[in-house]
Amino acid sequence: MFSLPGFINRFWDLNVLLDDLELCAKRIRMEQYIQMIDYSLWEVIENGNAPPITKVVEGVETTIAPTTAEEKA
Repeated sequence: MFSLPGFINRFWDLNVLLDDLELCAKRIRMEQYIQMIDYSLWEVIENGNAPPITKVVEGVETTIAPTTAEEKA
């Protein structure tokens, strides 16, 4: 049989471990979200807030790369 305090300690340790894993997963998701926002913001800073230019050539739609600030100068 098991002793009640030992069982409670193991149960408590498992809950603490699960809480730590959940916090770690949330932190990773937050870091990924912030990194995605940083990339999106940097793209707007480099290329402006214009939508991508598309052109239809012989029935095929192609996206034309935006002109960067260095190319405009």
